Amino acid sequence: KQPYLVVPVRSYEEEKDELKVLRKRAKEDFIYYQRKYNEYLHRYNTLPASERRAFCDQINRSSEVSNQDEVDAVNADVGKWFADYLIDSGYHPHTDSTAIKQLIMTSFPVVNKGGAPFHPLNIERILLEYQKGYTRLIEMEGYDEGNEMRIGRVLQSA
Repeated sequence: KQPYLVVPVRSYEEEKDELKVLRKRAKEDFIYYQRKYNEYLHRYNTLPASERRAFCDQINRSSEVSNQDEVDAVNADVGKWFADYLIDSGYHPHTDSTAIKQLIMTSFPVVNKGGAPFHPLNIERILLEYQKGYTRLIEMEGYDEGNEMRIGRVLQSA
């Protein structure tokens, strides 16, 4: 099995003067993932019922962790980046952590509690939750101007 590519996380200090570039890259990522999950939904829904479990297993295998230490390090780096961003943006995690945690939970609603593997009983719900999240981010950021991937069309084709 080939391990997937784990992209290293640059520190906030390294990126803080390049946030506009990061935002542009994020737009491309949001649209890519929105389309990817839409494709998964379409493929899943056009498969015969007898092949749906194998399709879920294939998606699960493609995202398996090959090096947990590496994943843990990236997760810690993302957390550090986020904390540094908050502080640089005027937030005070040391005095209002409850409010900040709620802001995070509002911005990142649960899409797949506990990271359960895809299964024919949950795949559509999980993919639609991802779709809603990416569509909401695209619309909030104004990325959808002129973009054919609006929420109604995404959910209609799913």
